[in-house]
Amino acid sequence: MPSIKDLKKSIGSVKNTQQTTRAMKMVSAAKFRRAQDLVGAYKPYASGLVEMLHGVIGHQPHRAIEKEGAEIRRVLIVVVTSDRGLCGAFNSSVLRAAQKFSEIPGCEYTFAGIGRKACEYLKFRQLPRWAAFEESAADILKGRVSFSRAKSLASMLMDWYYADQCDAIEIVSNSFVNAATQITRTERFLPIRQAGAFHEGTLVRPSQDHMIDALFAAYGEVMLSRILLESQAGEHGARMAAMENATKNAGELIGKLTLQYNKQRQAGITKELLEIIAGSESQKSA
Repeated sequence: MPSIKDLKKSIGSVKNTQQTTRAMKMVSAAKFRRAQDLVGAYKPYASGLVEMLHGVIGHQPHRAIEKEGAEIRRVLIVVVTSDRGLCGAFNSSVLRAAQKFSEIPGCEYTFAGIGRKACEYLKFRQLPRWAAFEESAADILKGRVSFSRAKSLASMLMDWYYADQCDAIEIVSNSFVNAATQITRTERFLPIRQAGAFHEGTLVRPSQDHMIDALFAAYGEVMLSRILLESQAGEHGARMAAMENATKNAGELIGKLTLQYNKQRQAGITKELLEIIAGSESQKSA
């Protein structure tokens, strides 16, 4: 059984931890609100651009449009995680989803990580990696997401695809729902599936081909920006929830330790009183 001194020390240590988790929760809450505002402002623009692209491409041949009946054997899997931990199952859920791809027979998979946790996991699992992209992503993002930074990464991914290094690019990430909920999903980056139809008689200048090329360039930048912003918001939300649970658990542990401390302290006082009474009685009898 721990001594009173040890219990007092443990209570102080847990209280310090509780202060840290409470502070981390407040910091994550502030970052989450900013990230949430960015996602809310960005989503309508991203969805509108995708609808426009689908409405324009129709059945026009383009290297970024999936050909009907085309065989997809070489796939690049981009895994998006955070740089830091202490955010519950935020990273582990994405890594488990990415790991499942390596277990699918019949396809050749190459992996690339955005975020330190993803890069470390891929290296530990010894999965085939695009290390140059990971290094560039770490240098470009540096823990912050912006459109210009996402544009550079999207350009690298599209160049990789256009250079015929793979047949498709899939992105595994956490999609932001709210502060307490993130959904792990896999999205096709390239090639996109045909949808919609180009309206004949519509005047397009300088030409439909030029518009499609411009829209595809914007599509890659906007899509990757949205995914990274949603992942960032989900990370802050998950860390905020994790720190709230940690603070609550620390409070419960402090209560248990305090109760044990008080019981042991009371037992010590009772023992001392009994010793004093016994000594007094022995002197009287003498």
